[in-house]
Amino acid sequence: MKIAAIICVCLSLTVGYFTGINLPARGADSERVRGYIALQAKDTDIVYFNTNSSKYHIASCRACKACTHCIELTRKEAKQRGGVPCKLCGANE
Repeated sequence: MKIAAIICVCLSLTVGYFTGINLPARGADSERVRGYIALQAKDTDIVYFNTNSSKYHIASCRACKACTHCIELTRKEAKQRGGVPCKLCGANE
């Protein structure tokens, strides 16, 4: 249990250091945490939209690399086409 807590603290500090986002302390409500994480995803980000499945991916996703029906769109355009984030990469959402 102590090791898991230490890993969580280290991960939070690392994320905060590299993104400039300070995650809330332990015990904060999940909505607030989701709000911090959502800052990473922007409507202008480029995603790869599968025209068959209507799922969209980030470029480093293994499903995207194997996709033969993916086109490059902004996140906003993918959502307007009814797209949903990939279950593997989450499209950084």
